[in-house]
Amino acid sequence: MKLHRISIRHSNDGQHLISYIDKLYSSQQHGALLGSIPRAQVMRLIYILRDLENGVPLDQSLRRNDEVERVSPTEDLNKETDEVVERKKTVMNEQYENNLIRPGDSNFEYDLPVDFPEQRETSGWDSDISDF
Repeated sequence: MKLHRISIRHSNDGQHLISYIDKLYSSQQHGALLGSIPRAQVMRLIYILRDLENGVPLDQSLRRNDEVERVSPTEDLNKETDEVVERKKTVMNEQYENNLIRPGDSNFEYDLPVDFPEQRETSGWDSDISDF
């Protein structure tokens, strides 16, 4: 079995890793193979390799990656680094694509009727027609 090694040249900057992953996906040599692998999975692998290269234990790296890839609706992404935001966006995009129902799918409905509850709230700017 032939072992092919590819060196990953990068700094500890997360943005540099993201651009490296973009280059891998857009390259002719690797793009065809990586096109069938989810982007979040490749990102996770690259970040784990970076952690291992920097001496971080595997279990700690896996825990950190799990925390980064967990998406919470109450989380304030404005407080996160660009690297974390990009990774969360990738995970959210993949979740969206998996949940998307396209025309032609068996459970697709074009004109889905929705019943909204009949709750009327009054407000100060509402007025009766007799006020005019």
